[in-house]
Amino acid sequence: MSDLTVPVVTARRPFPLWIPLGAVGAILLAFLMPAGLQIAALATLGGAAFVIAMWRWPGVTVAMLPVFLVPPEFAKVFAYEVLLLLAFAGLIVIGVRRRAAWLTRLDPIEVAVWVLLWWATFTYFWCRDWWWWLFGVRKMLLGAIALWVGYRMTRFVDPDLLLLGVPVGSCALSLATIARTMSAGGVAMIATHHMRTESTDLGWGAANYLAAVLSLMLPTGVHLAMNGKKLLHRVIGWASLPCTAVVVTIAASRGGAVLVVAIALFAIFRSRIKPWMAVLSAVLLITLLVTGPGAKLLIGRFTDVEELASMVVRLWYFRVAWARLVDHWPLGMGLGQGYGYMDRLFTTDPHNYWLVLGSELGAVGLVLWITVLVMLWMRTMRLEKSPATHAEARVMQLTFGIAMANLMFEPTFQGLQYHALFYWIMGIYLGRPQATAARKAPPSPR
Repeated sequence: MSDLTVPVVTARRPFPLWIPLGAVGAILLAFLMPAGLQIAALATLGGAAFVIAMWRWPGVTVAMLPVFLVPPEFAKVFAYEVLLLLAFAGLIVIGVRRRAAWLTRLDPIEVAVWVLLWWATFTYFWCRDWWWWLFGVRKMLLGAIALWVGYRMTRFVDPDLLLLGVPVGSCALSLATIARTMSAGGVAMIATHHMRTESTDLGWGAANYLAAVLSLMLPTGVHLAMNGKKLLHRVIGWASLPCTAVVVTIAASRGGAVLVVAIALFAIFRSRIKPWMAVLSAVLLITLLVTGPGAKLLIGRFTDVEELASMVVRLWYFRVAWARLVDHWPLGMGLGQGYGYMDRLFTTDPHNYWLVLGSELGAVGLVLWITVLVMLWMRTMRLEKSPATHAEARVMQLTFGIAMANLMFEPTFQGLQYHALFYWIMGIYLGRPQATAARKAPPSPR
């Protein structure tokens, strides 16, 4: 029998709803406890639930990887890193035992990603700060592993279940942010004292970064809300929409609000769904943006002169980062070296991934990054031509467009969570067609 015909988790098995509910409950419980006990509570409850879930439902637990983005760093690692590496190790063991071709056969997009990682690692020879180089390697390596695991996990776990983990993670992250805001004094306190960053800080990200992560997950949530094959999938997909919109208003994120509106318009004009459903989702998202908690602060971010000054500051960031890029052309200063570089941006991110990549990895890094993006976009265009993958290809294109727009003015791919999440989502969508074809293939003779 072919090693591709025996999925570890199929859609026939009942979905253990307690896993996402338990994860959300643990997060809320931890944030309601005294500050000194929050990390300990998360580690204890999360660790126990994780061990039980991995033993009983390993495939379902891996599918819920976006939920594991929420907990803060513990013992220098994040929960999602542990889960991702366990899934990576598990797939290697399965592949070796079955002598599977997919273990070493890389998709061309994966090859480009790994070559970019190799070049980034090679820049160690002219790096000055090995610690930030190591952080950069960690980030890019996890992204490459997330793509590899997501691409192959569709062979063993129902792709619909893998995609369901994205809106579940969106709901968990949104609820954790709302709980953090309430513990910091509520939305009224934020609007009065302009504490939007402090009141949304989850330990690894706040305000704009959280809005960027949620925006990246939103297209998949919209897709499942309107096209989910099961009622549970549609319910969770619909639940992720107001959760994201509420957090964007609380965080008062200009970029997040613009992207949410763009997603709503995309759902109306490009998705192959019933028009009334597209209009309903768009109206729901936009209404929550302009009337939800924190809406006054969000609107002020677009109208207040003082708030708009941050856009001018970004132009100053870009100018200094461009000078840094020119000074270190064509090889770059080395992976991760920008943060501690002694210029006017010292310890400040340029808020533009193109300038970060160009200044750190030089011309070679830019060419390799462009290669990854072009290959990824061309694949979505090819998938769009097939009726079987047309809807998924549209979601990929929207997710891709959101990522490309957001990296122009926010530190998105510079962060561990965003970097891994982007490749995880893309890996699932890329792996779905080949996994479906493999399951339909006749068993190979022994």
